[in-house]
Amino acid sequence: MNTVNSDETFLNTFYTHIVCRLLFGIIATMVTTPLILSFLFMIFKATHEDIYRMLIPVIIATILIIKLLNFCVKIITQNIIVTRQHVLVNSGLINKKSMEITPKKIESITIKQGLLGQLFNFGNIEIKGLGGTLDIINFMYSPFYIKEMIQKLIIQDSLNHVK
Repeated sequence: MNTVNSDETFLNTFYTHIVCRLLFGIIATMVTTPLILSFLFMIFKATHEDIYRMLIPVIIATILIIKLLNFCVKIITQNIIVTRQHVLVNSGLINKKSMEITPKKIESITIKQGLLGQLFNFGNIEIKGLGGTLDIINFMYSPFYIKEMIQKLIIQDSLNHVK
């Protein structure tokens, strides 16, 4: 993942809302526990006929649960790092994803916030770069503050280039 260089001025790091991180952690635990128990049952208690009958549903369930866990880990590990020169968006633990964009290449920042997001101050942030690059960061805490900080960075960067 990208890190902040020693010559860059660090401004702030933003994370997923704590309620969302806890919720996705609980969901991941609740979904994986029955799967592990069913595997243990299948290995130690089931007959050969039971194993063949349960094999395809267990494989399908395993694939779906891995997809869900991948999504949960992405949500739990994502963050936005704002420096004076860059905006860094990082996510993932095993499948790491990182986007680095300079302020002058940011075309738009869109906030999407539902009713729960308005109540608990979290929302989705879409950062669109020049050339169509789009990164969506889900369930970020205080999305309007993040947008305001990035917009100030864009304005400051454009003023520095005018001088």
